[in-house]
Amino acid sequence: MPPTERWVAILQNPSLTDEVIGLHITFAYQFDREVSAGLPPWKETMPLEERILLLVILSLSWRPGSSP
Repeated sequence: MPPTERWVAILQNPSLTDEVIGLHITFAYQFDREVSAGLPPWKETMPLEERILLLVILSLSWRPGSSP
């Protein structure tokens, strides 16, 4: 995970469109569903919304130009 102080810059990247964010959210839900199927305790680690947010931040941080 990128440091929390980078999260705002990652989310404010001007290249992020609704479509791009939607793709990352879709990926995060699919990833979470797959992991949950193989690791039942995964769902108990934290609320779904937090897991999705962390996965989206992580995924967006890998995009070219995501570093401030």
